[in-house]
Amino acid sequence: MIQDNLLTQRLKIKPVEKWVYCKDKDYTCYENILIGEDIYVRFDKPILEISVDKFIAIRTTDEIALIDKSGKIVWKKKIKANAIRQFGDVVLVGAGKKLVVFDTNGDKIKTKKVGANIRVIDAKEEIVVASDKGLHAFNLNYEKIWELNLSGIITIKVDFFIAVALKNEIVMLTPEGDILWRKVVNGLVYKIEFEDDGVKVYLFENSVIKFSLEGDVVEITQVSYDFKFLPLPWIVVREKLNDLKELIKSAKELKPKVVSKLYKEAEKLYKRGEYGSAYELIDKAKKLLRELQLVVKIPKKVYLGKEFKINVFYKNVVDEVVEDLKVDLTDLEKYFELSTKILEFPPIKKNMFVSEEVKAIPKYEGLFRVEIDSKSNVGEVKREFYIKVVRSRFDIFSKLKLKRKEKEEKAEESLLDLLK
Repeated sequence: MIQDNLLTQRLKIKPVEKWVYCKDKDYTCYENILIGEDIYVRFDKPILEISVDKFIAIRTTDEIALIDKSGKIVWKKKIKANAIRQFGDVVLVGAGKKLVVFDTNGDKIKTKKVGANIRVIDAKEEIVVASDKGLHAFNLNYEKIWELNLSGIITIKVDFFIAVALKNEIVMLTPEGDILWRKVVNGLVYKIEFEDDGVKVYLFENSVIKFSLEGDVVEITQVSYDFKFLPLPWIVVREKLNDLKELIKSAKELKPKVVSKLYKEAEKLYKRGEYGSAYELIDKAKKLLRELQLVVKIPKKVYLGKEFKINVFYKNVVDEVVEDLKVDLTDLEKYFELSTKILEFPPIKKNMFVSEEVKAIPKYEGLFRVEIDSKSNVGEVKREFYIKVVRSRFDIFSKLKLKRKEKEEKAEESLLDLLK
């Protein structure tokens, strides 16, 4: 009873602020914490992969472990693995270029060499291993039965067929390794599920596509993901880093120094295996870059009554298209006469540049704080400016001349009064 109460308390303090790196069935890994309906297990390092069958197998950055369904750790081993699969009475581990097989007692029962680093393992009627050089299939006696050269494999699913996800493509194979069909997808596939009449393909931050067994698209479901869900984090974050690097190059004229700094910090976190923190910085960098896309040039000092120009530029480097962009200059009307107070722009495609010019005349002398707002389908940006309005030298000289003249006229009037 006491143990049940302690478990309930632990589940109540579930660290929802932590990133979810992997899920399987009713088990979720919040970075270094494994939580199921009745279990709570903590590890020193983030859990990068989980495989649930008779037991629960997990791998972190530097160890593998087997856990029973009550949450008891059966065994742990200090092994740097890239892939793990709990299958019946064995645990299949990809350790470098070797497929290592352990029984549920933790004893090593088989080692098979594969020609490249193993990335993914799945098994049913046969064991299929994805490496840097492609697919390698073994029967249940661990004898190699076929190989297939495919590059960029992200995940696989073995059932009555074999579904393979490449970077932007789904490949369906027969159990003998023959290609049935290939389909391009728009996104990163992190999960594949077979159904009786087809296969479901889960795309990160995008959708779920159901294909028929013949390769026809049956259904597309749009899915909204929790920001804290980060499956296959080492792949997702690497792709996001690459994308951000290209965006920074495209935005060179926007002078994205702060964005470049965030990129470098995110890259350091990625190399340390802190994928969630790296992703947060990448997301922050993209939001900041989106704000930098709007450039407003206003002189810091202008002259009373003299016309000056406000230049508004927008370069879209982040989004496929920016629509309904409006720049609101209404706040300036308090102190300036404007040729227009609302700027409206047509749709701006990626890497497209647009600009507008507004004429303004200062109404008062002084230092003024003004705000410029912009809104579009990708968000809102607010900017604050300080504009100093002064009199020109000519105005000052004219004023002094006028004062001198007034003074001389008064002196003449006084002299005339004395003479009278």
